[in-house]
Amino acid sequence: MGGRAVHGEYGVRTIPSRFSAGRAESGGNGPDSVLLTYPCVPMGFEHKDRRTVEGRPGRWHTGIFTKRPLPGAVKTRLVPPLDPEGAARLQEAMLRDVVERFVAAPLAPVLWYAPAEDRAWFEEAFPSVRLEPQCGPDLARRMAYTFEDVLFDADSAVLVGSDQPLIPAERIVEAHRALEEGAEVVLGPDLGGGYYLIGMRGSHPELFLGIEMSTESMCTATIERAREFGLALHLLPEELDVDTGADLERLRDTLFGDGLDPASPDYPARTAGVLAELFRDVPLPPTQ
Repeated sequence: MGGRAVHGEYGVRTIPSRFSAGRAESGGNGPDSVLLTYPCVPMGFEHKDRRTVEGRPGRWHTGIFTKRPLPGAVKTRLVPPLDPEGAARLQEAMLRDVVERFVAAPLAPVLWYAPAEDRAWFEEAFPSVRLEPQCGPDLARRMAYTFEDVLFDADSAVLVGSDQPLIPAERIVEAHRALEEGAEVVLGPDLGGGYYLIGMRGSHPELFLGIEMSTESMCTATIERAREFGLALHLLPEELDVDTGADLERLRDTLFGDGLDPASPDYPARTAGVLAELFRDVPLPPTQ
């Protein structure tokens, strides 16, 4: 990884990349390096040892990318049909369900949170979970930094979002196993054209830079980029993430229909409880 320099009140991290303007570069000292240089965590922030826990699963870095669930700051595409407060409540419930499931697996998840100054909220909400701040000006660079950072110590790294309350823990294990068995990249497509999971064995910033994130073409573009760079790719089954009113309808049908046993360890009880309250008065569009 690049060195650490002082930039105002922040550290600066530079991640050498092979990618610049959509093509591979030789070496890491050209303009491609600039793409991954940005203010990081505040100076003086206690940067914990990233070495993983004992046992084989500890060499599997399982990260959950999330933001503090503040009204107006999360799940804005759910407003409407929800109001900002309802969207934030749902986001927090989904986050807590995902963390609880991964901890019980056990997958020793790491919460990559934003914004960095809200660490105290996450420490109170998840006192037994390791926390790391996201770094970078946009989602693409934050994800690129995370993989570059954690793969210094881990054999493989898998990142998931916090808006996938239905993703089973076994799907994460499948992703890590695929990486162990030769895949260089693992993707879990979602129903909206993005992906709910991305895993890597070795850092590949080119899979983020130049890709339109959070769009209907994100997953397809990432697959094309992986193939362009000759990376061995493993695709997981498609899963639901929760971004739109139609997604809410699908989630409700799954949770309150016959498709998921409430006694299952994968059942997102907090999410179901919040949905049961929200759906009393919320009109939703029909599922497409």
